[in-house]
Amino acid sequence: MQERIEISLRIAHLIEDFMQSGDGLMNPELKEWIEESDANRELFARITKGNDWQEKLARLDRMQKATSWSDLQRKRKRDVRKLWMRTVQFAAVLVFTLLVGGVAGYFISSQKSQQIELAVQRYSSMKGSISVFELPDSTKIWLNSDSEISYSEDLKNKRRLVSLKGEAYFEVTHREDCPMEVSVGQLVIRDLGTSFNIKAYPGSPVVETSLMEGKVDILSERGKSIVALEPGEIARFDSNNKTMDVSTFSPHIVSAWKDGKFVIRDQRMEDIFSELSHWYNVKFIFENPDLKDFRYTGIIRKSTTVEHVLKMLKETTHINYRIKDMPSGMDEVVIY
Repeated sequence: MQERIEISLRIAHLIEDFMQSGDGLMNPELKEWIEESDANRELFARITKGNDWQEKLARLDRMQKATSWSDLQRKRKRDVRKLWMRTVQFAAVLVFTLLVGGVAGYFISSQKSQQIELAVQRYSSMKGSISVFELPDSTKIWLNSDSEISYSEDLKNKRRLVSLKGEAYFEVTHREDCPMEVSVGQLVIRDLGTSFNIKAYPGSPVVETSLMEGKVDILSERGKSIVALEPGEIARFDSNNKTMDVSTFSPHIVSAWKDGKFVIRDQRMEDIFSELSHWYNVKFIFENPDLKDFRYTGIIRKSTTVEHVLKMLKETTHINYRIKDMPSGMDEVVIY
């Protein structure tokens, strides 16, 4: 704890020096701290570019006046307050922010109910890989290639919150008192004790929700119910025209990706290559637009190289291709 206090004060003084100097020159130590995380960058911007620090101090003063403390707590409050007064006001706010959960968290907390924001857990899966992890409540999640997910618990409103970009397969441990809600673009999928798959890659207007077991409710961002799925049903939401289409599907096809396979059933070439792009980190370009709507059926193992996949498609369809090695960024494959 003492080390955290010293680090916080050190950063506070460095920001104080930076703002008072006015020459725009930044201490290397301060620069390194800012670049450590997005949270540090945002905090530095708020302190140096506005009056957010004034608002925080006013709120702190109100909390201090409204709370009854023991003698020990009064002593700690005086000590910390004196500590803050050694720096300018904006530096004091930095110490307050950095020490939430530590010393500052101790003397700010009161017997009044306070909303606590729990830490967000983040998981990701690189292109060409599949990740499997288990949440503290024993929920199991498979994360497809080029996907990321965040998880937190909102104890005040009794919800488990998930945000997904990409594709994931969920085996949810149902909790009647604390349902899981998965946010994907303009939709929220609420678990009612289920196994389901969600596909929602950035750049694609379509969000697919496939239910294997149990039940899920699909809601709007504002919580309005749109549709409830039964096992064996898939909902496709098109954000461009705001339409929802519900149909049946074969579960082994939708979930085949977590077993290391591309199972393709009468899919458009454009959709097939979009999925391959997330796995192989290759950009596919259609020189002949008519080929986008050509349909294909087949099974491809994810351990297969992209060159082998292209050769197979060339032999079994009417497409041809050429590969463009790019010196930087993704290689390109031109389909014609």
